[in-house]
Amino acid sequence: MAVTGEALTSRVVMVGTNINFARREVLSRLEGKWEDILRDLGFRSRGVVVLATCNRFEAYFDEPPKSLLAHVASMIVSTAGGRGAVVELRGIDAIRHLFRVAAGLESRIIGDHEVLGQVRLAWLKARELGFTTPLLDEVFHKALRAGSRVRSETGISRGGVGYIGAAVQLSERVLGSLEGLKIGVVGAGMAARSIANLLCMKSKPSLLLVFNRTVSRGREVLALCGGVDGEVLPLDALRELVRRIDVLYVAVGGGHLVLSEEDLEGNTPKIVIDVSNPPATPRVEGRVFHMKHLEEEARRALRERLKWLPAAESIIESELKDLLELLAKRPGREASRSVARLLSRLSQRELARATSSLKREVPPDEVLEMAMNAYTKKVVRALQRLFEEASLKGSVTLDEVEEILVGELSRLIRD
Repeated sequence: MAVTGEALTSRVVMVGTNINFARREVLSRLEGKWEDILRDLGFRSRGVVVLATCNRFEAYFDEPPKSLLAHVASMIVSTAGGRGAVVELRGIDAIRHLFRVAAGLESRIIGDHEVLGQVRLAWLKARELGFTTPLLDEVFHKALRAGSRVRSETGISRGGVGYIGAAVQLSERVLGSLEGLKIGVVGAGMAARSIANLLCMKSKPSLLLVFNRTVSRGREVLALCGGVDGEVLPLDALRELVRRIDVLYVAVGGGHLVLSEEDLEGNTPKIVIDVSNPPATPRVEGRVFHMKHLEEEARRALRERLKWLPAAESIIESELKDLLELLAKRPGREASRSVARLLSRLSQRELARATSSLKREVPPDEVLEMAMNAYTKKVVRALQRLFEEASLKGSVTLDEVEEILVGELSRLIRD
């Protein structure tokens, strides 16, 4: 019996958990051993892809046994110390969820950039180890396409809704562009690194100065902006050099000011973005922006992103429809490949028979004509058998078409 697209999708099952149901440290532990988990599940299943990030742990299976689903659920609960919540989705619901994850619609920050790459990495790793199936390959390929389309055709990933993204977004909105500007970064912690990485991904400053108490850690920040001229300087040099900078990002702790109002007199830096909490810079209206300004920027960006939600969901439904059509055609493609292999063998056999005539000094064009005529007659004979069966039955199924053609061509090859 031919398998429909809906029947194929019913084989897909997702079991896992996410930040809405499990503590972050639980997800961190699962993420840390995801390759070991993938190998364990891969050798025990028909096919599996494991997606593990700081916000989710999800295993996507192709027709898994109930015992394996119970094993994954037990692993999640035991890792969570009995307080984890297991989510299980089946069929089109599991696939739609994956599409939404890839599109960034299931992330804590709507439109999250990183998750699409994480989905791609999870799929490629499973394929590399031989743990995917044709069905999972098609599902994940379509999920990545849906995620890419949502980002390219909507504005759901535009603007920074986290503090770091909002910091860079705010400076771009005020100045128009950071391209070719002189940038300063104060600090070398995670926030400073994230700012340097993001701003150098989006634009190319003419100069990057990193100020930090520990020069070696400052070099790690500078290294994130490969190809940009820069220098690492001690924090004490900031007051002396601050007027050489167009945009200054401050990300330090300690609760003390690194600059005074006097240091910020004049027109440089054009703006200061301070993500420190509490602030490490004084208030200067219109030029110095603190966390409250970043929160406002993040909310503004989120409102803009949410406007694109209906368009993003429409793209996902369109890609789901395409996937169902693709899967519905798959039995026909597989049947045609079986027939094509036999037709190739038949053509080779008839050509070999005809070329034996060359020994009798038959002209080459006559040899080719003999081969083509013999091949055509046998193909027509196989089709005639198919048409006769259709006439007798009134109609034939895809399985019957494949059975008739494969059987008849196999017999002709043997004759």
